[in-house]
Amino acid sequence: MLPRRQLAPSEESPRGRFRALLGRHPAALSLLLFSGLGVLVCMRVWQAPASAAIGNSLDVPQFLWFLRWYAFALAHGQPPFVSDYINYPGGVNLMWNTSIPLLALLVSPVTLTAGPVVALNILSTLAPALTAWTAFLALRRYVMRPSAALVGGAVFGFSPFVITQSLGHLQLAFAALVPLIWMTLDEILVRQRRRAAPIGLALGALGAAQLLMGEELLAICGITAVLGMVMLAALNPDQVGRRLPHVARAFGVAALTFAILAAYPVMVQVFGPQQAHGPLQPTWIYETNLLGLVLPTERQLVAPGAAVDLSRYVSGPMENGAYLGVPLIGLMYWMARRHWSRRIVRWALLLTVAMVVLSMGSGLRVIGRPVGLPMPWSLLGWAPGLDHVLPVRLMGPAFLLAGLLVALFVDHGLASGSGGQRRFALGVGGLALIAILPFPLPARPVTPPAFFTTGAVTQVAAGSVVLVAPFSQAYTGSDAMGWQAQAGLRFRMPDSYAYGPNWLSPAPSRLQTAMVAIQLYGDRPPLSASYRQQLLEELRGWRVHTVVVGPMANQPAMVDFLTRLLGRPPLSTGGVYLWAPDTTNLE
Repeated sequence: MLPRRQLAPSEESPRGRFRALLGRHPAALSLLLFSGLGVLVCMRVWQAPASAAIGNSLDVPQFLWFLRWYAFALAHGQPPFVSDYINYPGGVNLMWNTSIPLLALLVSPVTLTAGPVVALNILSTLAPALTAWTAFLALRRYVMRPSAALVGGAVFGFSPFVITQSLGHLQLAFAALVPLIWMTLDEILVRQRRRAAPIGLALGALGAAQLLMGEELLAICGITAVLGMVMLAALNPDQVGRRLPHVARAFGVAALTFAILAAYPVMVQVFGPQQAHGPLQPTWIYETNLLGLVLPTERQLVAPGAAVDLSRYVSGPMENGAYLGVPLIGLMYWMARRHWSRRIVRWALLLTVAMVVLSMGSGLRVIGRPVGLPMPWSLLGWAPGLDHVLPVRLMGPAFLLAGLLVALFVDHGLASGSGGQRRFALGVGGLALIAILPFPLPARPVTPPAFFTTGAVTQVAAGSVVLVAPFSQAYTGSDAMGWQAQAGLRFRMPDSYAYGPNWLSPAPSRLQTAMVAIQLYGDRPPLSASYRQQLLEELRGWRVHTVVVGPMANQPAMVDFLTRLLGRPPLSTGGVYLWAPDTTNLE
């Protein structure tokens, strides 16, 4: 029997034992710690993981649908990136949407067994945890002490950017590949210890994987990489010529790998049906406000009420992810004053400032108001591809760079022989982290009417078209998409909350106009004989087989309207009103 290892005096305390364990198993222990933090941030959904989710009422049902679609397409041999199960008959080009196909496929066993809500909750919990963990792995390349990389990784993974995007934009919150892309670029551009072909292959594969997890985040990575390479060359002009051949070979392999792996989805997006056109969002309302950098939101643990009230005025809850906080800004200023001579510090500071400035969009805003000062994004945001990027989201890489600066700060302090300097480093680094750490995220119920999750749904013929109220489209709700997903995509629908030629709505129609007016205002349009016939013709054109009204605003008005339109009263079953095929006069 081997003798038990004697602990050094410095390892006898809990802090000493933790430090020793982190030194022996840094990757495993950091993953465990970040996973625990992820569970704490998402703890409210795990009280009812099958009936509650994190996010808003528009995006949660949409993501439930995306998760269910890829599992369904895989099981039924459907084309993965185009679907006519929504916006029937034209369908939707899913490459123009935030459909996260790679993540959806990875959790498809969960989706098929426990349902899309549980799958979404798993991804929401893993998003900050894995993002922080891969940031830890990347930052270990720059610091000697794992504890320094641990703090820096948490700065990125649990940053206001990641946490606020978790409220409805999983394609941005799940940023775990961003640090890995950074690691490969560091190897190609700076260290050059590995052969060009394998590391280029890795970069191309990571780029293709990010395309299938979040295309906008890939574009943001590209913008950051180009700026970073320009700054790197400017800071090291004497090394450019010597390193260029290796860089060219690696990037050539990366481009070829990406082209092969991404060819099919890109072809569907560029040449496939139902393409979206023009900017997908009005970028001017999604720009970093100057005060947003120092005003905490309601998501932070440390958030004075007056500051939170002002931050709500500055930007919306999901796009207010620019908060760096005074302690972190102060730490970066200290690094600039004390360590400007270190090229890694200079590079990280300059690139952080550049990304923050770009995130301010085309014009500077203070307390939500433009001040008439044009900003650099006005020179870039018009370019094809970049016109789809929302400027405020450029803050994502800024938090990764800030995490690097925090890690360097803590590592330098811990390397000092002075106990006071070590305490100062841990104290300031911890304060910068605590200032941005989140409060547990809110959960919202996503329980569908029983009709969609019980045998009652078998009254709907598999693969048939069902008109479901509330009608899903921009700004009126997407509940029907969530119900369709939780029913296992048993039926198709003529509506959706998804990008296409008509932005976030299906093609305009008389019936859509009437149903939306009822949903929003409770209007009960008169049904003349000719108008009724036009609406019935639209239903026949969509090949509607069944009509369902679920829980919604102004439900009595909707039931009355459809009763008059279809000429028969509905059947009440499973929490919905149902017009079966023999009562619709549509066959």
